[in-house]
Amino acid sequence: MRKSINTPATLYNYHKDPVTKEEGWYRTVLYGVHWENNKAVNVITSGLSTADGVTIFIWDDVKTDGKEYVSPKKYASLPSNMIEKYWTLEEGKDRMITGIVYDTTSPVIIDRFVSKYDDCMTVKSVDRRDFGSKRMHHWEVNGS
Repeated sequence: MRKSINTPATLYNYHKDPVTKEEGWYRTVLYGVHWENNKAVNVITSGLSTADGVTIFIWDDVKTDGKEYVSPKKYASLPSNMIEKYWTLEEGKDRMITGIVYDTTSPVIIDRFVSKYDDCMTVKSVDRRDFGSKRMHHWEVNGS
């Protein structure tokens, strides 16, 4: 199987310093992911509701300007002065936008900030796919 890459993506990780309680969003560009927008609707008694979503495949060898992946628990335990060296994938908190985004943001305005981009999602699930050859190991990230 051949890896499919169709875009860079910008990841915003939420972090709250365990000592100072300082909050922030930290940006990482993932150079080379596979981004799929999924369009769907659900039929409910009152009509139709949207069920749109996004699936992103992030390969283990994704380029990140030298940042290292760590687990969400390890990321949360890091002090703010070390956080720029790492990235993670945490359900319910992290945001991703297709393409390279240079904006920075604060915790107070993250929803307004990301709403200006067409392809933006909140990470809802992260599945580790480490079967087969090492070349095929990846994360499958779903969101909306």
